Amino acid sequence: MNLIEHKRIALRTIDIKDKERLQQLGNNIKLWNNLRDYFPHPYTEKDAIAFINMLSKKKKKTDFVIEFEGQFIGMIGYIQQIDVHQHTAEIGYWIGEPYWGKGLTTEAVEALCRFCFEKVGLKKLYARTFAFNKGSMRVLEKCKFIKEGILKNEIFKNGQYHDEHRFGRWQLD
Repeated sequence: MNLIEHKRIALRTIDIKDKERLQQLGNNIKLWNNLRDYFPHPYTEKDAIAFINMLSKKKKKTDFVIEFEGQFIGMIGYIQQIDVHQHTAEIGYWIGEPYWGKGLTTEAVEALCRFCFEKVGLKKLYARTFAFNKGSMRVLEKCKFIKEGILKNEIFKNGQYHDEHRFGRWQLD
């Protein structure tokens, strides 16, 4: 069932039927190079099943499949913060390499922003990107995120330290 529809994409909850596409698209070193290490590589069917089962157990649905032309193409979600940051959430997303450069990630991020602001009632969203992930930075800029800062040598990936760029977007009354 589609929870959110926006232009060419839809966002919906994950289902066990997604395991093959999740494994297929997720098992890509180019994708993994731009993600946190808790996303394993190689990405196996066992990893896909464990991920789907974990999300299925969550009471509050905050992680969504990105669909294009009825097909699973990636994932997007948010983590609402707590305490004095309760109206803020970090967003994260990935899309399979065959769909890079088509504007679909931008549409998915925009759809998630609208959902978080209009339905969840959040006031601020933020995202973190690796300094070398220029495509993700462009997506955020197209979605009206503003670069808030650069954290020097914040990330350790593939045996090297990298800067992390943080972007924010606000929804104020």
